[in-house]
Amino acid sequence: MVEQSKQRSPLEASARKARERVSLGLGCVVVAEAPSIVRTVLGSCVAVILHVPRLRVSSLCHAQMPERTSVEKCSESCPHPCYTELPGSNEFKYVTCCVRYMLHELDKLRVVKHEIVSTVIGGANVLRNIDPRWSVASRNVTTALAMLEKERIRISFSDVGGTKGRVIEHYSDLNRTKVRYHDAGP
Repeated sequence: MVEQSKQRSPLEASARKARERVSLGLGCVVVAEAPSIVRTVLGSCVAVILHVPRLRVSSLCHAQMPERTSVEKCSESCPHPCYTELPGSNEFKYVTCCVRYMLHELDKLRVVKHEIVSTVIGGANVLRNIDPRWSVASRNVTTALAMLEKERIRISFSDVGGTKGRVIEHYSDLNRTKVRYHDAGP
């Protein structure tokens, strides 16, 4: 006998099977055109999610640093996308490069910026002995929010800061994100 609490409607079962599970690693970007559940674990890193309701497409990144600080600095005024500047390097560890790349990929799908809604999650000050004003976590959040504002992309949800890391699961076609907190230590 099957317990009632474990029974699922055929629609629920179908929707559950139809979603691909994607693990988003550190310094990675994904453009989920097919229904997916994208999962990542964040501490001081930040996840930026760009969603296009018309297409039911989401793009997500897991960035660990605000922007490049080398001589080839990639900043808001950079005329060339950073993801093409240094072959063999991982430019996706930078918030600025991730957001630019995601916008570029959505542009290829003929998305207009005013269609995009965004979410910003993460940026926890997990190293509690560092002043939050100087932590990489707060700089990640500040950079992400500033870029979205500059690009005039509406922020529909943000869950940033604090001292606890987060585990997120984003349902790409629905633009729903589950956030679970975890403590990094004592």
